[in-house]
Amino acid sequence: MLRIQEMIPISIQEVPSGTEVFDWTIPKEWNIRDAYVKDPSGKKVVDFRRHNLHLMQYSVPVHLKVPLHELNHHLDSLPEHPEWIPYRTSYLQRELGFLPQSETTG
Repeated sequence: MLRIQEMIPISIQEVPSGTEVFDWTIPKEWNIRDAYVKDPSGKKVVDFRRHNLHLMQYSVPVHLKVPLHELNHHLDSLPEHPEWIPYRTSYLQRELGFLPQSETTG
């Protein structure tokens, strides 16, 4: 039982991916095993296991090494608020994205 069900009567229904609901289509299921970015020394500087917002929701799966200048195209931060982690999702347009705290990316 979900905690909210202890407070109010609520029913839960599963709806398959691809089902149209009003003006929206239910996106594909998204499961994550791990996601991180390592610096040249091998230290994880962006880590999904440390904070789940470090990975853009519905980011495409990849396993590759890229130079920082290429990775920068897939990083999004809020330099004016270095302690914040932005929230982004990509279920409508499939792309790769990490959302580090600004202090992580310098």
